Amino acid sequence: MREVTTLLIVLAGAFTAAGLIPCLGWLNWFGIPCSVVCASLGIAGMVSDKDAGGANQNTGLYTAAIVVGVLCVGIGAVRCLLGGGVV
Repeated sequence: MREVTTLLIVLAGAFTAAGLIPCLGWLNWFGIPCSVVCASLGIAGMVSDKDAGGANQNTGLYTAAIVVGVLCVGIGAVRCLLGGGVV
C-alpha cells in the first residue's frame, strides 16, 4: 500500500502541476480523480496500516497523501472552473 500511495502522490502532483499550464488544463480531468484516490488511500492507510503492537506505520506518508490529495483536488477544481471545464 505504501508504494501505491507514493505513486499516486507523484501522479496527482504531476497532473495538477502540468494542468496549470495554459492549453493543458484538460490534464486536471485526470488529476482530480487521481487526487481523490490518493486522499482516500491516505485515509485508509492511516486506519489500517498498523504493526503487531497496534502502532501506526508510515503516518507521515499517509498524512502527506491526504494533504496532497485535498490540495490537488482544490487546485484542479479551481483551474477547471476558471477554464470553463474545457481549456
